[in-house]
Amino acid sequence: MIRKIAMLAAVLFLFLYAVWNFYTQALLLDPLSEVAVERPRQVGHEAGAGVVYRPAWSKGIAGRNLFSAERTYREQKPVSSVPQVPEKRPEFVLKGIVLDSYGDYVAYLEIDKSKPVAVRKGDKIEKTEIVSVSARQAVLKWNGENIDLSLERIKTIDNSKVAK
Repeated sequence: MIRKIAMLAAVLFLFLYAVWNFYTQALLLDPLSEVAVERPRQVGHEAGAGVVYRPAWSKGIAGRNLFSAERTYREQKPVSSVPQVPEKRPEFVLKGIVLDSYGDYVAYLEIDKSKPVAVRKGDKIEKTEIVSVSARQAVLKWNGENIDLSLERIKTIDNSKVAK
């Protein structure tokens, strides 16, 4: 049993040493810092004189490194080759106006031939603001343009004067 514990402790010690060595040699290494390296002693050189070596790459190369802390994600802006087409005005149809239990008028609007929607003064639907709703008409504001919708019918032919 003591032999197993001793072998396990030795393996654990070697693992911790390997992790510490990796941390000091690889993770703490700054490749852009200048390092003083001693040359081997040769005839004609002073003892202990060091030579300063420069890093193998410049800041430009280090900045393009995939794992550089200075490198961030930049979202590219979309290039619009198609000219912007002005927005088409939706087709509004006033289906009816009712008086609710609170005394406010509610207009039923059909927008682009869809199901009619109940709207009150101040509501916003599909970039359209309801300016006012009265007993016979509704006023809408779309892109700064006022749109008047009315329940009044335009009479073009008087049926009483038509001969039988």
